[in-house]
Amino acid sequence: GLTKLRPYFSLTWDAKFGERWKTRISGKAFYDLAYGMKKRETFSEEVLNELEKEVELREVYLEGSPLNSLDIKLGKQIVAWGVADSLRVVDVINPTDEREFGMTDLEDIRLPINMTKIDYYIGDLKLEAVAVHQIRFNKSAPFGSDFNPSTQKINEVIPESSAENTEYGLALIGTFSGWDASLHWAQYFDDSAHFKITNITIIPGVGAIPTLERQHSRLKMGGGALSISSGNFVWKAEAAKLRGLEYALVTDKFFSRTDILFGLEFSGWSDTSLTIESGVQHINDFDKRLEGLPDSEIEDRFATSVIFTKDYLNQTLHLNLTGMMIGERGEDGGINRGSLEYDVMDAFSVKGGIMIYQTGENTYFQSLNENDRLFFEARYSF
Repeated sequence: GLTKLRPYFSLTWDAKFGERWKTRISGKAFYDLAYGMKKRETFSEEVLNELEKEVELREVYLEGSPLNSLDIKLGKQIVAWGVADSLRVVDVINPTDEREFGMTDLEDIRLPINMTKIDYYIGDLKLEAVAVHQIRFNKSAPFGSDFNPSTQKINEVIPESSAENTEYGLALIGTFSGWDASLHWAQYFDDSAHFKITNITIIPGVGAIPTLERQHSRLKMGGGALSISSGNFVWKAEAAKLRGLEYALVTDKFFSRTDILFGLEFSGWSDTSLTIESGVQHINDFDKRLEGLPDSEIEDRFATSVIFTKDYLNQTLHLNLTGMMIGERGEDGGINRGSLEYDVMDAFSVKGGIMIYQTGENTYFQSLNENDRLFFEARYSF
């Protein structure tokens, strides 16, 4: 049946103050009419609060150049690190909106947060320093939604936004002829929560029942990214090591994880691009106990994405085919999304498509078995 009927409004205001300073204020709002067309008592309070309506400021910042070699940016903003288009390795600064898994591209789901960013330029190099003042995590699917299979509400502990909890990031980015490279370091809270067992209750005839809580580890990340252009190809690579990971079933130590990604982008066909990315997350010194509930971790988690785009009719008709498989051979699940967008005129376009979820051995993807979607969108820009 109908799952969404959402008028969506987005507004952006840009202004300049002299030659060196500018500002942006942007926001969005939506109201989903589909919930009013169904019995409201069939939806959880969390679903109605988070998915029926929303009004939110997006990017709100002041940006300027006090010196020719120095840029400063203050306020709610997005910092995108790395060279990947669909998978994340060094791109750890901004949280993401994950309420409808797979329905949105990575470039559209990053959430702006309050931070101070300073860029210092030295020839072909840029030194970037970031201090994040707002503690904000991924928007997860609310309890009771189609994308949240949980059968019980679990409390999430969110650290306060304070000077003590400030997140930091440093990047050295080089842009050269035919290739780009960057080094990254960050100290931050994991945007994805882990489980912690806070209490165990013994129920006769049932057994031990744990009380769970969702917490966010303080992580350190060091990594790098590289892209090389060669004819019609762009070769990409990212690698990072994360330290400070915590889990529910092993509480006597912190874990580290090594993330590696390789990819290529091909643009040798007219009005066509093909992007393939493959990555692995490897938990170092893996403990077999982590395979049990509630952690449900594996030593190596693979993911591969393929994005094919092509334009037709003088670049007014846009085909997008996106696929992602989880697991070395897709055994854990995946997604397939296809869409066709037509520019009716410069300011008006219509788009339609299909999303199909592939079930596998992964419990979460099995829960998405009935979430396949047909979607339609009409967009007017002014």
